[in-house]
Amino acid sequence: MAGHACFATGYVLFLAAHWATAVAVGVGVMLLGAVSYTLGEILGGPITTTIAAESAPDALRGRYLSLNQLAVSAAGAVAPAVLSGLLSAGGGPCRGCHGVRNAETASLNACGAAGSKGFNERMESALWGRLPVEARSEVDSLVSAGRTVQAIAVMRDRVGPPRPSLHECVDLVSWRLSALRQGGPTHR
Repeated sequence: MAGHACFATGYVLFLAAHWATAVAVGVGVMLLGAVSYTLGEILGGPITTTIAAESAPDALRGRYLSLNQLAVSAAGAVAPAVLSGLLSAGGGPCRGCHGVRNAETASLNACGAAGSKGFNERMESALWGRLPVEARSEVDSLVSAGRTVQAIAVMRDRVGPPRPSLHECVDLVSWRLSALRQGGPTHR
């Protein structure tokens, strides 16, 4: 029962990180959620296996345990693809996840939700603002033409120190592509 409570608390904290207005608060809330979720796994994991083993008739115990393991393994295999799809779509409370990576907290990406939409845009706008105007036009032209690798090379070569990470550049390319598709402003 305590494991379930820790899982639920972790999920609530992940969702709460979405509404955090300060970066430090959002990351802190997400870390608390990760700790709570991990405690849920530690407390709940052995219990679910025990329940599967003890609830099965002796002749079917192997089937029950294999079905339990299949469910856990399938969830572990499907979850990254589903969460990546949600992050790519930019929907729901996961909108700020890319911004967390930009804040160099890549270890939090696996958690599935953090920050807010505004934080994500501020991080991308910060890198965009560091680019010279002519480099912005060149990046937009390359992104529109589908030449993302060249656009990333322009960003890394033309922005002053500190040099942006590949993750920051990829996120900016994604943000620019979305803005250009929606007919948004070409410069911020």
